[in-house]
Amino acid sequence: MDRLAIARGPEDAADVSDNQKLLDLAEDTVDINAESNMTTDAGASILPKRQRNYERSSHIVVPVDAVEKIQHFNGERIPERAVYARGTGAFGNFRLIQSAEDVTMAGILCDMSRTTPVFARFSNLTGSAGSSDTCRDVRGFAVKMYTTEGNWDMLCQNIPVSPVRDGDDFSDFSEFNAPGLDASCLKTTVHSIKPEPHTGLSYGHLGHNNFWDFVTLHPESVHMALWLMSDHGIPRSYRMMKGFGVHTFTTVNKQAQRHYVRFQWIPTLGTRFLHPDEAVKLAGHDPDYYRRDLRVSIANKCYPKWNLAIQAIPETEAGDMEFDIFDPTRVWPEDRVPLRIIGVVELNHNVDEMFSQVEQAAFRPTNLVPGMGISPEPLLQYRALAYADAQARRVGSNVAELPVNRPCCPVLNHNRDGEMRLRITRGSVNYWPNRFWACPPDSNSLPTSRESTGPKLRDHHTETPTDNRLDSDQLKSFINSLDDIERKHITASLTLSLGYCDDPTVPERFLNQQMVKIDQDIARCIAEALGVELQNIHRPAEAQEHQTAHLKTLPSVINNHSRSLRVAVFVDNGYDKDDLEAGISSLQAAGCFTYVISSTPAKVFHAGADPIHSTGLRPDHSFLTRQSTEFDGLFVPGGLHIYELARKPSVRSWVSETFWHFKPIGITGNAVKLVRDALSTVPDIELATDDTTTVDWYGIVSTIEKVRPYSVLDVAASHPRSDFVCLFHNRICERSIRQRERKFGYLL
Repeated sequence: MDRLAIARGPEDAADVSDNQKLLDLAEDTVDINAESNMTTDAGASILPKRQRNYERSSHIVVPVDAVEKIQHFNGERIPERAVYARGTGAFGNFRLIQSAEDVTMAGILCDMSRTTPVFARFSNLTGSAGSSDTCRDVRGFAVKMYTTEGNWDMLCQNIPVSPVRDGDDFSDFSEFNAPGLDASCLKTTVHSIKPEPHTGLSYGHLGHNNFWDFVTLHPESVHMALWLMSDHGIPRSYRMMKGFGVHTFTTVNKQAQRHYVRFQWIPTLGTRFLHPDEAVKLAGHDPDYYRRDLRVSIANKCYPKWNLAIQAIPETEAGDMEFDIFDPTRVWPEDRVPLRIIGVVELNHNVDEMFSQVEQAAFRPTNLVPGMGISPEPLLQYRALAYADAQARRVGSNVAELPVNRPCCPVLNHNRDGEMRLRITRGSVNYWPNRFWACPPDSNSLPTSRESTGPKLRDHHTETPTDNRLDSDQLKSFINSLDDIERKHITASLTLSLGYCDDPTVPERFLNQQMVKIDQDIARCIAEALGVELQNIHRPAEAQEHQTAHLKTLPSVINNHSRSLRVAVFVDNGYDKDDLEAGISSLQAAGCFTYVISSTPAKVFHAGADPIHSTGLRPDHSFLTRQSTEFDGLFVPGGLHIYELARKPSVRSWVSETFWHFKPIGITGNAVKLVRDALSTVPDIELATDDTTTVDWYGIVSTIEKVRPYSVLDVAASHPRSDFVCLFHNRICERSIRQRERKFGYLL
């Protein structure tokens, strides 16, 4: 099966027999491939067009079934989400690996024997449903857990902080995951990140006046903006990004002790990112890159997984923290509040229909299970009020009854009527209390939260935080956690985004009022590129003396595996069969997905093969339909086909682009000549010759010798070895060759 094609059919998913939610959805699922005839919506059979007698028809205009189709077509669309409109999703399971009963009595976080079905939706904040996946943006990561006590919705994103701390400012920047929000109290964060109202421009990126104007006028937004302008703004895949809960929730354990908690998803594949130029080109080559990546990975049984981690602060210690635990614009330092991994989620079933299961999926921060509750955090309180109204306007007042949203446990209450009501409720009363004592509250239910008491916590969450110095400390800690390459990336991204602003006062104000206080070197580089004069170049003495040791830095994640990474393999007529088979088998043993790319989708034959009697090799794709940006590395085996490949501009361009996107390249035999010619402008390039064995030159691994195939165990133990397969596999694990970027990045 072609791993880059959208998989369809029963082979597309894991066994559903152990997933209660998928069994529940099966009751509302029909198969268009079933052996049954077409009917109208009323169930009447439809006669084929060729058998209709239109001359004696009683229809005045068109047949009834045609009118029905037109009417349904006109009503197929519903309002898209105001933000996080472009999304995809998948089903899976969650299980505990460590009980959190010391923090909460919620069964899903205490019962180690449970396997809970889940649905996850991934999305982009800014763009519409038709925008591209790889634009620099905040990514939504919402998970709905169908527990036996009700649905638990975790609304996360790949950036750990919010742009604002007060709901009054929220809708002017974004609406987080509140689709269709129309609440006057949230009228201030979405507008700035959306297209400018007088032109409708600047939709695909965040480089416009209004966004940066908002950021400069709201200093608490700078933290989020810097995360967004870092590599975290363009993840390699939904499968390789974190999910941060951002908000603070409450939990209660069996001893009635309350904790304040934050949740976080950590990908088992590690965090990886795209090169900025790679992301821009992917937006044109494959706007559905993230969607396709998730679906294809699940179809090929490479199921993505994330560990669930929590940070917990006992209520008795909350007032002792030197930071505001209810401020969503700040992270909880891990050296003060350690992360604790308690569970793992695996997505193993693709959706069967995007509209029914992704577009109609609705999440609410108030969907919590007994043992959890809403904290006094102001922004969370606003969102808790807004979501029900937003979903009722977009989908309908009975959105919770739709198959993807309904719980797996029994549901009974006094809510009735409304558009698209699906459930039928017997009984003569629809209110509580009533004379029949019908459908009373459960007095034995576990508590979700209780009222805060004591002046300290009251003051802690009702005051408006104004300590800008502490904000600056977290920003400095974030910048200081970046290595030299990441600093170059964030500098370039800020320069590009601010450079799009045609009002010169906007970048000037951001650099002089904000960036200079965070990092003068970065501010100076941006100012020189944009022609902005810096005024407050000397850092205040107070800021120089203030220590930031209590804030843990955020080191780059080092990935030491190659699972699910994509490697393109060039072939044409006359390829070396031994090198090709040895290279592909070794890469696949390491967990890579390999794709044979040729100049034509027709079969190609190895050197010495008889085209008449040989079966040949059918490529997965051609150079016409695929680009280097869709792959994580390149392998070119030697052979007579090199002379044909060397003549193609698309091949030379592919090799050059792979090099300048700092991805690994593996070449054997006379493929060395192909790469040397394609990179003729690269100074002092060193590749293997007849006098050497294997050369690893800044991620270009070359050899003249024959490649020996490796098994899974060989590859797993390959790190200390120095032959071609081992060296190339190690470079594939890196995916982005930092040594090469340090050496040649200045040429870009």
